This record gives sequence, structure tokens and C-alpha cells, in this order.
Amino acid sequence: KFQYHLVPEAEAQLKQLFEQAVANKDKNFGNGRFARNVFDKSIELQANRLASQSKHLTKQELEEIVAADIPAI
Repeated sequence: KFQYHLVPEAEAQLKQLFEQAVANKDKNFGNGRFARNVFDKSIELQANRLASQSKHLTKQELEEIVAADIPAI
């Protein structure tokens, strides 16, 4: 929907993040809420990373989520 795409390293890191979250979930864990929070935080991290670059950004760079954009638990 938002036209973002993950580089392979980010995809692997995201899978690991979800696996850890599910393995350590408590009774209040919500799959959808967790996924939405991870998405929102990833977009925030990507925006901060891109804002620190002084060059003109390409469409591909604006749509790309890299490993550094995946939040840590």
C-alpha cells in the first residue's frame, strides 16, 4: 500500500524480530498491533536516516527499508 520494499538484510532482521516477539509474548501481545508498531517505527527510523543525508534522494532510496531501519526489541 505504501510502496516500501525491504532489502534482503532487512527482511531477515524483520523475520528474526517477529520470531523473538512471538517466542517471548505475554497474554497482552497483539500480533496486528505489534506489526503496526514495528512498521511505524521502521518508517520513523528510515526518515531519520534519510534526513541526515545531504544528497538528493532517489525514488528507490525513499522506498527502501534497510536493516538499520528495523527497530530492536
